[in-house]
Amino acid sequence: MFLLLFALALPAEAAPALTPFKAQYALSVDGVGTGQLTHWLTRRDGQFESHMRARINAITGEETGVFTLDGQQGVTAQRYRGGYHLLGLSRYFQLDAGDLARAPDRQSALIALGRSMELAKRHCMPNTPCTLDYTDQSGTVRTLDYTLSSHAPIKTPVGKVATLELTLTAHGTPLPRLHALVSPALPGVLLRATLDASASITARLELESLTLDHKTR
Repeated sequence: MFLLLFALALPAEAAPALTPFKAQYALSVDGVGTGQLTHWLTRRDGQFESHMRARINAITGEETGVFTLDGQQGVTAQRYRGGYHLLGLSRYFQLDAGDLARAPDRQSALIALGRSMELAKRHCMPNTPCTLDYTDQSGTVRTLDYTLSSHAPIKTPVGKVATLELTLTAHGTPLPRLHALVSPALPGVLLRATLDASASITARLELESLTLDHKTR
């Protein structure tokens, strides 16, 4: 489910203000069940922290990216950590700034994409997809192809917002594929999303609540 995340490098242009938030999602995965995913964006001592936590049946997972803003659009990733737990088995990972020097982690990169969306929508269209990189939990830089296309405004828990359709896939392959509804006014927030992880496994996210200017977890 955390393939929702990546890095974007485009020419400088004014970006929307980055507002802390708490977003709560309904999560469902074919063949696994239903659960919840919560995404917090907080600011502390000049740094931002993007944290996701998911639970579905006996499976839990969380990850955190710490970053600073770089210029008008980008981010500089500082730290990345997380873990997954399934039936008594656990796995943990942690990366530092050196590990993230080539490309931001998935959490930090999700925010970078959100801040760059106004410019990206003019370049990353269905007939001219863009290519981007992110660093996964093993420290490996991965490449994704993505496009943005127009979508009608929708009502959200914080009012009506302009939206775009985002589609991304692993570079050179049809799957995994993420299709999401996003808004340039809400960097980092997924209004809804469907992830085709394989030919037989699909995960879905639906935004249930959103609180802006969220201060703490």
